Amino acid sequence: MVKLKSNRRRMMTRRGFVSLTGMASAGLALTGTGYSGNLLKQVPTEKKYKVALAKAGNYNKEILRSKIRKMFDEIGGLGDIIKPGYRVAIKVNLTGGLTYSGDLVQNGTNAHWTHPEIVRTVCEALKDAGAGELYIMDGLFGDATYKAAGYNEIAEYLGARLIDLNFPAPYKDFIHKRTGKNWYIYEDFVFNPLISDVDAFVSIPKMKCHNNCGVTLSMKNHIGLVPVSHYHLESSPGNRSALHGTDSEARTRLPKVIMDLVSARPIDLIVIDGIKTAEGGEGPWIRNTFGLVEPGTLVAGKNPVATDAIATATMGFDPGADDFTVPFVNSVNHLNLAREKGLGTNRLDEIEVMGVNLQDTIYRFKPCS
Repeated sequence: MVKLKSNRRRMMTRRGFVSLTGMASAGLALTGTGYSGNLLKQVPTEKKYKVALAKAGNYNKEILRSKIRKMFDEIGGLGDIIKPGYRVAIKVNLTGGLTYSGDLVQNGTNAHWTHPEIVRTVCEALKDAGAGELYIMDGLFGDATYKAAGYNEIAEYLGARLIDLNFPAPYKDFIHKRTGKNWYIYEDFVFNPLISDVDAFVSIPKMKCHNNCGVTLSMKNHIGLVPVSHYHLESSPGNRSALHGTDSEARTRLPKVIMDLVSARPIDLIVIDGIKTAEGGEGPWIRNTFGLVEPGTLVAGKNPVATDAIATATMGFDPGADDFTVPFVNSVNHLNLAREKGLGTNRLDEIEVMGVNLQDTIYRFKPCS
């Protein structure tokens, strides 16, 4: 156990509106309830951050292979990330495990889990780029989750190893990894050693809203890196409750923990699964608003802040929104924190969108409320 260190859519705030309408070079047009119309034109000038968008209506292998390979080309290829023989971690999102019964769990890969066919396609590209050992990983809520989500077959096909980050295997024990300078909550983290030992780290989250963080994308996906056994409160031993803290702390604590985690384990490549997912929350335990949707969107990039910002915009939200406003209804905006920390940018006019135009991908999600 770790000790702690001491409605559908709301109107955009005036401050958020003014900051976004000032992005003349990005060609934005807004309404009072979100984005509409000519949201973001393709910008021909070279920019530091490139994020690729694609549309896909299903998880057909050939369609995914064509779309994702093209997206990787659009963001500059994989040569700067993958060298011959590199060991690569692929962090997926299998939140909640088999805790919740019913159709939403049986249909989990179309609702709140990363779809295994996305993982297959990304890993094939990694291997073609020269990657050696592949490790598909998450901190699971039950050891049957990989099988239920269809990952056993995918791992066998790829020759990849499935890792439950709640345990140190294939090592004997966990390690302590320092967060770095200017940490918020945790000076270091307990990790499975693979998290530090791999040569490249890939995040493949599901595109969703989140009750405590507004959106859950590549940076929020890092919460599953730490073992439950080391990060729970006595009052809630079955999950990573220490990362959230008490109910009154979670509104500001969890976004800062995410910043610490991303600093401790930087992300090299992101592919966000927004083909079929859910709105209104991160899992079926968000009972009042959780529902299945099909945005048909894929997002790829190499900077987690920029990639999450574009993904947030495709969800119909302002990635630079004020704290405690839609979609960050119950929290501070961790995308703003990440920009302030120097991890990347969430300002749309500083990101070059490749592939499909952003305005053609917008699917307005119902936020957590």
